[in-house]
Order: sequence, then structure tokens, then C-alpha cells
Amino acid sequence: MMKLFKPARALGALLSLAVLAWAPNAAAQAWPGGKTVKIIVPFTAGTSLDATARLMATYFGQRTGGTFIVENKAGAGGLIGTEFVVKSPPDGTTLVMSGASITTAKMLYKNMTFDPLVDLAPIGQIGVNEIVLVTSPQIGVKDLQDFVTKSKANPKQWNYGTPGRGVVNTLVPELLKLNMGLQLTPVMYKGTAEPLLAVIKNEVQLSLNTTSQVAQHVKAGTVQPLVAVAEKRLPSMPNLMTLPEAGYKGFIPVIWTAMMAPKDTPPAILRQIEQLLVDAAKDPEMVKKVSEGAGVILTGVPAETFKKTLQAEVTNWEKLFKALNIQPE
Repeated sequence: MMKLFKPARALGALLSLAVLAWAPNAAAQAWPGGKTVKIIVPFTAGTSLDATARLMATYFGQRTGGTFIVENKAGAGGLIGTEFVVKSPPDGTTLVMSGASITTAKMLYKNMTFDPLVDLAPIGQIGVNEIVLVTSPQIGVKDLQDFVTKSKANPKQWNYGTPGRGVVNTLVPELLKLNMGLQLTPVMYKGTAEPLLAVIKNEVQLSLNTTSQVAQHVKAGTVQPLVAVAEKRLPSMPNLMTLPEAGYKGFIPVIWTAMMAPKDTPPAILRQIEQLLVDAAKDPEMVKKVSEGAGVILTGVPAETFKKTLQAEVTNWEKLFKALNIQPE
């Protein structure tokens, strides 16, 4: 649990008073108190999370007149950057772009010094990703069913690339192993761009990526999309079969993007950032930009509703980890 110091609390109180007069359309007013706001992305540049953060930072700046910058602090499946935010002053000047992996962190690591679901204040869900499993054309398969058939017929070592143990990029292949009998071994990377490059080179045979990350490679014929990790067909790849259509019968994880702040950040600041997230999802131009630039469908789910999603996901993951026999390390 992080320790809070009186100066940080005092500053937070002053800032909460300062922003009470702020209105969403007051573009000329700085945020908060004229200070630069850092949005921490706990993964490498080039990821969907990174692209979304940069688009949101621009939007926030335009709406508030403040300065919002993005910093990448990658490593440990997103935990290094997340911990940095947990230990930052709760004054609204340091935020984190979080993903679904925060709901599994405590189930994966024994010696964590913080709990992201306790030490962070949820601001709201920004959106959900359009995600697909891809492989190399060198494998010679057209879809997931072909991939399953070939992997079973040729019991060599089949690998998948992933940026960390607790992320959906790992859990989806593990679910396929459990549900469809695939032989897959994880190969760890720092971000999601590296596994995709490894697939292109056929160094690993499977990677989970957003549609925006793979679109140009699909067009160039350097990667082969296998299946959409979704219940329904994806808007950007409507001809791609979904997991249920491919014969998969089980839980389908969702990669979501959310914004969070250090615990005890003044409620007035949290509410105003929350309103920006909600407004962004109603802005047709932003919806288009984020969809095309990051492969994310904006949802703008407010904090109280998003908190219920977090609680439900923790319950679902606990059941799944037990079925997969995934133990904390």
C-alpha cells in the first residue's frame, strides 16, 4: 500500500478547489493548475494502448487548454509503469492507461508491493479493442481450424508471442490450448509489436494483436489473420471468422483500455477526466480516429459502471486460472 504525504494531500485539496470552476468546453483554461499532466503507458510505443493514449492526450489538451504528454514505462506485463503511477502524488498530474491485465496481477505475482485494484482510482473505461490472432503465411493455413489441424498433425514445437504472463495476449492462446488441444509455448516480449514482427519472420507461430496493428501487414500479405477474438464479427474485418464460428466453446476475454489515477486523487479532478472520456465516445471524429489509429472502439464507460466490470472480471479470472492451473510466481 502506498504512503501518502501531507504536502501531496494539501496540493490535491487546492487543486480540487481550483478545478471546480472548470467546464468541459472551457478550452482556454489550463489543467490542473497549469501543470503538465503525464499519461503513463505501461507498455512500449507502437501498441494499441500507446496509440489510444496519444489520441486521448491530444483530445484532452484541445478540450481543456492544458498540456498532456504520454510517457512509456514498459516491463513486467505493465506492472512497472502501473507502480510508477501508484507511487505518484495523487494530484491529477499523473494518470495511467490500464488494460485488462490489472485484474489478474495479484493472481500471477506473489511479491507485489501494491494492488492496482486498491491503490488506483478507476476514472472510466475508454474503449475495447478489435483483436485478432495472426500467423505467418509460411505456415500455409487460412484460418484457425486449419491451424489447429496442422498443429495436431505435426507435433513440433509451436510458439506464441506475448508481452507478459497476465495479459490477454497470453490468456487467449492458453484458452485455445485448453479448449482446442493446441500445443503452444509462450515466448515473452516487452510489447505487442515485437511478437507481431516475430510472426512475420516465422520465429513464433501465433500472436494476438489489434486490427490496426495488423492491417497493413495483412494487406501486404506478410501475416495471415486466423480468427477474430470476439463474439461478433469485427467492423474493420467483417469477413474474418469469430472464435465461436471457428469451433471454440468457452470464455472469450476482452481487451479493454481504461484510465486510472493514484488512490486519493481529488474526486473533482477524477470527475472531470471521466467526463472527457464519456464525451470522447460521443464525438464522431474521435470515434473514427481511435478506431482507425488504435483499433479501439470507444465506449466511454463512467467510473461507477466500470468498477462493476472490474469486480466481475476478477471473479471470472479466478475461476479460469483455477481451470488452467495458473499459479502465482
